[in-house]
Amino acid sequence: MAGPGLAEMNAFVAIVEQRSFAKAAVQLGVSASTLSECLRKLEERLAVRLIERTTRSVAPTEAGERLLTRLRPVLEDYEAALESINDFRDKPCGQGHGRPNTPHDLLSRNCIRLRMPSVGLLPWRFAQNGKPFEVAVDGALVVNDLPFALRAARDGLGLLQTHSNRVESFIAQGELETVLDDWAPPRVNGFFLYYPCRRHTHAPLQALVDFLRKAAKVKGARVA
Repeated sequence: MAGPGLAEMNAFVAIVEQRSFAKAAVQLGVSASTLSECLRKLEERLAVRLIERTTRSVAPTEAGERLLTRLRPVLEDYEAALESINDFRDKPCGQGHGRPNTPHDLLSRNCIRLRMPSVGLLPWRFAQNGKPFEVAVDGALVVNDLPFALRAARDGLGLLQTHSNRVESFIAQGELETVLDDWAPPRVNGFFLYYPCRRHTHAPLQALVDFLRKAAKVKGARVA
């Protein structure tokens, strides 16, 4: 019987590190069912259970912990060996589709979408000559958690639109880079308040709105 393959080992490590089949699948760029099948084959070949999974948690068994401890340095050496030959290439190589030159180029790119409970999928907004517009981007990954979306972007799974202050540290460290800077929508200063209906504004809320407008000295502060 053939021994476990590298794909199965990578699947096992990703599942343990992410403590989630779904998150590990996103990290590796495969489906959760494919990842589950890789783990099943690995456990069958080794004849030992490596991961305990329930509806609420995913955790390594004692055997899984021991295997992970031995595997990590092996996989790190494997990746380092591949990186060591980069200097011999005469041109860059890799995936994903080149840098987009205009927002409409995003229609052929994989974009990471954010879905918020109250507003649904967040639109991607841009501006040209001071005029704002939206682009209906698409992608294989839709999430409702910004930290998870940032992790996916850092892992190279797609493009992400978010506020610059949320990614400044990642850009400074070289983990992310910006695109379409000339198309960025103008920054809006001031307070934004969101509430279900403006017809029945309760007195405490109205007092807060009036106070913020006065304190910030912003005329026509936007309340949506």
